[in-house]
Amino acid sequence: ERRLSRMLTLRAEGAAVAYSPNGHLVAVALGTEAPGVVSIVSTLKPELEVVKELQDTDAPITDVKFSPDGKLLAAATGDGPDSVVVLYDCLNTTTPGGTFVLKAKFDLAQATKTVFGGAVAAAVEPAAAPAEPVEPADPAVSVAEEPAGGAPVDGEGVDEEKSGEAAPAPAPVAPAVQQLVPTTPAKFDFTADSEYVQYATNKGLVYFRSVDGTLVSEGAEQLKDAAWATWTVPMGWPVEGVYAPCTALGDVPAVSRSADCALVASADAFGGVNLASWPAPGRAVPSKGYQGHSAGVTNVA
Repeated sequence: ERRLSRMLTLRAEGAAVAYSPNGHLVAVALGTEAPGVVSIVSTLKPELEVVKELQDTDAPITDVKFSPDGKLLAAATGDGPDSVVVLYDCLNTTTPGGTFVLKAKFDLAQATKTVFGGAVAAAVEPAAAPAEPVEPADPAVSVAEEPAGGAPVDGEGVDEEKSGEAAPAPAPVAPAVQQLVPTTPAKFDFTADSEYVQYATNKGLVYFRSVDGTLVSEGAEQLKDAAWATWTVPMGWPVEGVYAPCTALGDVPAVSRSADCALVASADAFGGVNLASWPAPGRAVPSKGYQGHSAGVTNVA
């Protein structure tokens, strides 16, 4: 039998919640009424109480997680191209309030400019500077004026002997380079040993960092056999199969692997909730489909 044992009213609505592994603390991300705030609630006393508030970003927090060893707390914002993942050191979680120190902040807008060590640099690379106008070598050299009927055709009206040097070819314009700007809240996960974090949005790139904040440029290869405590990022080979045919990036805003690593649930932008075997590599793996409670489901657990 389940029943409500304790209740606490916060100063703003909660957007995400996470228990510390020892159960002594609960991290609650407050919503848009208190953007960037994570309330730390102690469960050690008969009555729940907020013992600390953390705020190191002005964007609303959309996800929080403790690392498996309980030594770190991470929070992700859902502010589109300004999304960040904030990482705290939990120096003490056994006393009311504990001690939390900001350890690192992962800027997704900046991260999108580095893909496995290669530069994606900018949305559009600057074009080459226009060529300086070239003065004719001989002032007497001239080109016939354009006839009234229009521009010269097939050289007609041009004195070839007096045409001078050919005009320089126009400078080539560098091709545009697409900048992958995130538009959905970041999702993130810790490895089971609490040494690395992976995080991603709906733009198809997964980034990896060690918990000291260092970007792991070859993370997909280096951590391909790593055990992950959770899997909620909607990208990566283990969840490729949750994307149905004809779906695009962003159509699957949320995934969640079961604790026993047997199943993966996914939500889509069309109100569907799907359940498949874990891992789900490839494309459109067999799954059971259910209808969610709204037109677009934004999270599953």
